[in-house]
Amino acid sequence: MESTNYENNPKSIKYHVKQYLIKNKKRIEKKIVVDLPAGNGITSKIIKDLGGIPIAYDLFPEYFKIEGITCERANVLDKIPLDSNTVDFVLCQEGIEHFSDQFKALQEFNRILKPNGSLIITTPNYSNLRARLSYFLSESERFNSIMPPMKLIRYG
Repeated sequence: MESTNYENNPKSIKYHVKQYLIKNKKRIEKKIVVDLPAGNGITSKIIKDLGGIPIAYDLFPEYFKIEGITCERANVLDKIPLDSNTVDFVLCQEGIEHFSDQFKALQEFNRILKPNGSLIITTPNYSNLRARLSYFLSESERFNSIMPPMKLIRYG
């Protein structure tokens, strides 16, 4: 895996999510955790290293780089390919702001969560000037980052 070190940088949300997961290791162990969007897989690896069972989904699974964990293509607005009430956690990290129908995404997360399951959502803070400019220039809060450019994929 290429070294990004986002999970070790206190300025990155991945750092804070990692710290939260470590602090809550006992809640993660042996639990099914959906990571969507999974991105390059850093968080899925952390979940696995903590004894959780990561299920990774992304619209672009070709960018997932973690060996030993499979990332499947999924669009939360179509349907996550899981039965209802089957997962303990859903982690939606820096993704919900990209969904055209956030309410529908929340309904889908609720559908797959077990009763008393947990949903963790993070989203960028666009209230500062640097983040606004970066998002304007690159559709990302991290200008010039490793995020893939937007592209149209045709199926069928």
